[in-house]
Amino acid sequence: MTYSLLQHFALSTTQLIKLHAELFRPVHGNEQVQARVELNVTAQPPADALQIPGSYVVAVRLTCVGLPMSGNEADKIFGAECILNAAYQQVTGEPLLFETFARHQTTLTRQLFPVVHAQIQPLMHQLGLSQIRLPQDIYEGDPAELGTRH
Repeated sequence: MTYSLLQHFALSTTQLIKLHAELFRPVHGNEQVQARVELNVTAQPPADALQIPGSYVVAVRLTCVGLPMSGNEADKIFGAECILNAAYQQVTGEPLLFETFARHQTTLTRQLFPVVHAQIQPLMHQLGLSQIRLPQDIYEGDPAELGTRH
């Protein structure tokens, strides 16, 4: 059973750790490029006993690699990385142990993806990669259901 942390935790702060992008070769205006995006979310163990109860930090890392439509990894067009820490504070319910928080950390990805997206997308524009549009949201269900209406 998945326990949604968003029902009991509020995002209190974010801290940008790293924002980097690199263009390996120029991209022409009508050239089609595919972007492979990977998002990693990792709950960080409490640093000390002075930590506020119900307060946890999540490390978020988004990497994006631009490739030609052929998908050939050797022909990388660009690379981008955003690393940030997100602090969460429990606002309702019984206090959760870190282990429980860590076990259900993936339920935070739908909230965290737009936060890193807001950092990466302007960087793409500055590199002249305005045609690269990362998704605004992450679909959590079965991708086969995207075309199904109920």
